[in-house]
Amino acid sequence: MLAHGTVVCLVVAYAVFLRSTALDPPALWFDDAWVALSQKATTIRELLLVNGPSPILFTLIIRTLRSFVADPELSAQLFPFICGIAIIPLSFLLVSRVTSSYALGVVAAALNAVAPVLAEYSTRVKHYTSDALTGVVLLILFAGLCRRPQESRLSWTALVACLGSLLSYTSILVSGLFLHLVVAYRFLQRRNENHVRSAGTVLGFDLFVATYYWFVVRPRNNSALRAFWAEFFIVWQQDLWVTCKSILAHLAWAIGGAFPRSLAARPGLVIILLLMAAGTWSLCRSKTYGLLGLTFLLFYPSLVVLASLSLYPLGGGRTDAFSHPISIFLALNGIRVPLKWLRAQFVVSAAAALLLLMAFGNHILYPNEGSSAEFVSRIEREAGDQDGLVVDPTGNFAFAYYTTWPISFRKNQDGTGFGAELRRRNALLIPSERLQSAQFSEQLEEFLFLHWRKVYYFVCHAHDQTQKAIVDSIARRFRLLEEWPGQGCLVEVFVSNEE
Repeated sequence: MLAHGTVVCLVVAYAVFLRSTALDPPALWFDDAWVALSQKATTIRELLLVNGPSPILFTLIIRTLRSFVADPELSAQLFPFICGIAIIPLSFLLVSRVTSSYALGVVAAALNAVAPVLAEYSTRVKHYTSDALTGVVLLILFAGLCRRPQESRLSWTALVACLGSLLSYTSILVSGLFLHLVVAYRFLQRRNENHVRSAGTVLGFDLFVATYYWFVVRPRNNSALRAFWAEFFIVWQQDLWVTCKSILAHLAWAIGGAFPRSLAARPGLVIILLLMAAGTWSLCRSKTYGLLGLTFLLFYPSLVVLASLSLYPLGGGRTDAFSHPISIFLALNGIRVPLKWLRAQFVVSAAAALLLLMAFGNHILYPNEGSSAEFVSRIEREAGDQDGLVVDPTGNFAFAYYTTWPISFRKNQDGTGFGAELRRRNALLIPSERLQSAQFSEQLEEFLFLHWRKVYYFVCHAHDQTQKAIVDSIARRFRLLEEWPGQGCLVEVFVSNEE
């Protein structure tokens, strides 16, 4: 055990080394900035609004960390980073306990260390690594409950599952499947006199999840968010064969994303799927972990059902991250039996881990938007009261996050569910909704009519059509004075034609 644990520690250290290159960038990527904006919420109402599609507990943790870490980028990245790293030793613990093989646990740690989506989103301000970590923690608890099925353990497990749902929406699926299977099994066996109490415990979990969904999750689901992920929902066709091919493709994207791309390419993916099937079947036949096996047997069909109901984008890459440790676990469990006949298992597992890290371990690069924080600070220094500021929709969240000027939030129909506004008469933050130019042109024209001396236009990787409409409106009353080209963003300074 000590030798295997040492190897896992080395795997963790190497994963930290590879991912640390993306920590503390000059500025947050625009898709991370809106999540980090929760740090600027001043009331409970604002916090619930800016929480958007993120789980509420994730948002609270991100906000709390800012009180201890002053750096605006690192404070937002820290929790996803910790979660992404913590998955590695915990996957070792899960696999080694269930398979009774420390060697497979070492390989599981290495595979989770080089899993491409988990590695990338360990440094992004997103909840995908906390989704995966929550799932692994719950599976460890479920495995413990399978070994020692006391009623007190079920109560504690259900309580942790409730807390897990606040940190990860996707954990509800795994928890719901397993807990209901436990109750069904106890009712069928009738060997446990507390089976009614068990049903009451799981009913409490159901009531908690239903309340949480109705009052917190449901209001955050909107048409823009569904439209963004539409290609990853499953649409049932009249031709059943077409639908089956679509389902298989989505499942292949979801499962293949758990492994390095070259391993998940054909025929590697076919081998992985066969190993996962063998691993699931092995668990289902196990006297100890049969309920865990049934949970996994229902897991992927449940994802298909959710994708068919437009509740979960199957094969969306980052949205599948929570299932990646599960896919790795099942594939490794599929080789558990033949591994028993292998000698020198420690040497083989250590060599396999080293090979995986060397072949597939890459430095993580953070998306390039490094000039936004610098440009926001420069605008605040240079823009006077007689100067106007127009912030492009794509720069809305970045400017709001880095500005020291007072801001407020309002609800909108964008995928995030909210937009930011500057509480200054000389600033116009165009909503981050994907609007056509005609929808905000009137507001922009009214703003430009206020006879500003200069107008600063702040834009981050804008869509050409939107940017052209805004620049054309400004150019009718102002002429271009200078440009500030930067990494991932641009500032154009216009001066009044009357100057």
